Amino acid sequence: MYKKGLALCLLCLVSILACVPKESIKISPQERDALLKEKVEQQLKVFAKDEMKRQQLNASIAISARRCLSCHASEGDKANRACPNLAGQNPVYLAQQLQHFSDGRRKDFMMSTMAGPLSDDGKAILAVYFAGMPTRTAGGGTLDQQAKGKMVFVSRCAACHGADGYGKEIFPRLAGQKISYTAMMLREFRNPNSRRPNPIMLPIATALSEDEIQAVAAYIANMQ
Repeated sequence: MYKKGLALCLLCLVSILACVPKESIKISPQERDALLKEKVEQQLKVFAKDEMKRQQLNASIAISARRCLSCHASEGDKANRACPNLAGQNPVYLAQQLQHFSDGRRKDFMMSTMAGPLSDDGKAILAVYFAGMPTRTAGGGTLDQQAKGKMVFVSRCAACHGADGYGKEIFPRLAGQKISYTAMMLREFRNPNSRRPNPIMLPIATALSEDEIQAVAAYIANMQ
């Protein structure tokens, strides 16, 4: 009798879980990141096969994305200096960062408020939308800074972010990013107790002088 009751309970549990959206099921942060990666890849495949669907979806997303662009527009260093340009960003990285804001792994009241209500599909679609936006350089800095910054970038940054600065999946695109934002984040990465602790970036940023930070930020801002 006990075994029959247990079997019935398990059957009911399986039935309930089958009806619950995946994102409602409690999973680990690492599993959530992996799930978002899958959703982004699925969305990219859909767009690659159906250009009309991509255009229709982009048109509908563009309306809701306006509130993002008010801070994240790619208007060079004149845009909000505390916010990164998102155009052309790696979609997997971007979707996962939205999740990190949502679950508290990244600390920012405004972004947590914006990302919190988004579903996993919503994060993936928004990330793919921004990844497809045309990119341009932020510009700025002197030629001497850019030359010095190139040496810093090649020796300290290119291994993860690529020689072209385009990054890959968990490593963000840096090419064309604003000087002010790149410099701000490098300074923040020096602090292990910051809003965004990063064990990979901590030793790299700590080893950079202020001149090197400004130089590499200038080089990155002018990368195509």
